Amino acid sequence: MPTSHALPRLAPQVRFTPLPFGGAVLVHASTLSIAECGEQEARVVERLLSHGLPGPGTGPAGEAVRRMSRELVTAGWLEVPFAPHDSAVPGAGQPSAAPAEAATPDTDRR
Repeated sequence: MPTSHALPRLAPQVRFTPLPFGGAVLVHASTLSIAECGEQEARVVERLLSHGLPGPGTGPAGEAVRRMSRELVTAGWLEVPFAPHDSAVPGAGQPSAAPAEAATPDTDRR
């Protein structure tokens, strides 16, 4: 897992756009891939981008945010700068797949 001080950022050419009715969309500019986020997912993405990953000891909610961030990184929507000692993270230091090549995150509204 990346260190708690790592501040995720949008992957290159990815834009995060909040929607007026709640929720948001992630759009990859060159492939036009889109992932729709419900209100909760949009709040998590906003929090990740502004405050980074939750630290240890944050319970189930923190684990859910860490899991979602891993899914977004794996799908190519977010990037997390990894320190060299973060080798436990699969793919650390490797470029992630473009969103068009990866499955979109599960963002169904509940």
